[in-house]
Amino acid sequence: MYTLDALVSLTILILALTVCLSLSSVGLTEVRAPTSAERVLGELLLRYEIQLAIYENDAETIRAYIESMLPKGSEYYFAVFDEYWNKLFEIGKDIEGLSAIAQLVGINGTIRVRYVVLKVRI
Repeated sequence: MYTLDALVSLTILILALTVCLSLSSVGLTEVRAPTSAERVLGELLLRYEIQLAIYENDAETIRAYIESMLPKGSEYYFAVFDEYWNKLFEIGKDIEGLSAIAQLVGINGTIRVRYVVLKVRI
């Protein structure tokens, strides 16, 4: 009876060791961090206040949030467009570089598409 329990336990330990050894030989893929503009835009859009400011065209609130997130001396360009890509407002000066773009489909149960564009140079 005890011999059978010992064999089952030994089998489980051997299987666990085999799995651990096979996983240790698997090469991990390198995960790159998103660009600065993607990170900043993602963090901005997590905040309800920013989403509300986008729909209310409140550039000063958005400017304050962006400038509090970026290191001093950073350049940025933030623009909001409607569903037909008509520019509603912009903050900062347009700079060279890749843009992070997000689409907001509405707020508080209303459907009002907004495209948000952010470029950052740190």
